[in-house]
Amino acid sequence: MSRARQLQANVIGRGPTAEDAFDAFVTLMAFCAADRTAATVYDQRSSHLPLDAKSPDAYKRWHRAARSAGIPGVWTRGKLLLATADAWATPVRRQRLTALPAPATSSEESALDAALGIRAVRRSK
Repeated sequence: MSRARQLQANVIGRGPTAEDAFDAFVTLMAFCAADRTAATVYDQRSSHLPLDAKSPDAYKRWHRAARSAGIPGVWTRGKLLLATADAWATPVRRQRLTALPAPATSSEESALDAALGIRAVRRSK
């Protein structure tokens, strides 16, 4: 009988020691605990939205703005719009449109608009 077979027969015959069993148990618990600490990922489905998201549509608008801003942890996979909890907590600076006075086409029109209380504005980024 070879030396490897003798060792195998001795191990099988005796079984693991209490110390070996405890080490295996600790390794298994560490693996299970590490799996639970995975990052939380949100998407646009109603059951997967962040708690403070107002609606799936609001989440989609936020996701579009976050991707445009280049926030890490925001990506798409197929039709899913995914984001980590850290990305959701990051504030997104949105660009708002500002109202600028529109140039009058003629002085007569601008005088008439002023007399009627009409203020012409144009939208710009």
